[in-house]
Amino acid sequence: GLKIVLLSALTVPAALAIVIAFSPDAEHFAQVEPFLTPVAAALCLVAGLGADSLLRLGRSAWWRPATITALAAGALLTGVWHYRDCDRTGFRLAERYGRDLLRDLPTGSTLVLDGDNETFLTAYATRHAHFRTDVELVHRRGYIFGDPYHLRGVPRAKWIEVAHRVDLERLRSANRPVYYTTPPLDLEAAGVRFLSAGLVHRAILLGRAQPGSPRTSGGNPRAPAEWTPPADWPKSTALLPGGPRRYDYVARKLAVSYSDAAARSFWNRGQLEEAYRWFTDAAAVGYDNVGARLNLATAAAAVGEPEQALSELLAARNLAPLDPEPVGRLAVFLSVAGRHRDAALWFEKAYRLMPLPSRASDAAHAWALAGDEARAKSWRGRAG
Repeated sequence: GLKIVLLSALTVPAALAIVIAFSPDAEHFAQVEPFLTPVAAALCLVAGLGADSLLRLGRSAWWRPATITALAAGALLTGVWHYRDCDRTGFRLAERYGRDLLRDLPTGSTLVLDGDNETFLTAYATRHAHFRTDVELVHRRGYIFGDPYHLRGVPRAKWIEVAHRVDLERLRSANRPVYYTTPPLDLEAAGVRFLSAGLVHRAILLGRAQPGSPRTSGGNPRAPAEWTPPADWPKSTALLPGGPRRYDYVARKLAVSYSDAAARSFWNRGQLEEAYRWFTDAAAVGYDNVGARLNLATAAAAVGEPEQALSELLAARNLAPLDPEPVGRLAVFLSVAGRHRDAALWFEKAYRLMPLPSRASDAAHAWALAGDEARAKSWRGRAG
């Protein structure tokens, strides 16, 4: 029986090894890490079998009590040694995050959710804690809060297409504000503007008067004001007692959202130094978050810290070597710095990771600036 359990459990890390080989970054690993639970259960069974075998080894009268004492001491010392790292007494970040998503929304507004964290935390806040039950919750890729998109029975491959059409109609006819936790790329491409409002984003359909917006003295609708972090807005590092390395990726991702939201607010208003400080705090918590490192790299370059910008770009690339975004940004950074040959080589790497004509064109341009016209001509051909 134990052999069957072990064999079954070992298929899990084998599958994980295959997944990680293709997606080695921390976020993808965090998504599959819970599937290691059967392995942990199997190891517990093996440990129990080992303890039982130890008890049967000795023949003398003192062997059994001594072995039991040693095993109990080992378990106790392990608990004491790791207690601080595992202690979550008073740690309420997940609950706070769910409430902060909903807290400042106007009465009767709509919040469209996408990611797992936002979806389940707002579900807990509204259904269990009965907090802000006036807010209409919509899940964009499913029907957790009803089925406003009529996705039941529709192939999953068509869900975004359906949601896109329904979302645009909602924005055209809505008489109350509509917010999104994550601005959908397809709506941005359709001309919908998303205005930061803390941890959420208000959807603004251009050319339409916005519900709930104040009006000018002449009666014309006034554009919603840009969100400004309040004085008590927390930094990401302040949300994780004992330091970020005590916490798992998902908890740190929630914490990163706070400093990132503040940083983007200051960045949009042109307050680059203040934005840089908040991006620095976000990256301190999201040290294995590619997006946080890339944002800090951009801010560092903007405030005149090129060495830090380069360091952050390289760190982002090391975190996700198969992601073309860090490679492409590194190429742009080197090009702006006048290192055209190095930039061209990195543009080539970005193209190999994701063969887009624009990246081939960038490589061709960089090779031309580096004085290698033959190689530039070759890449112009790939750009079409």
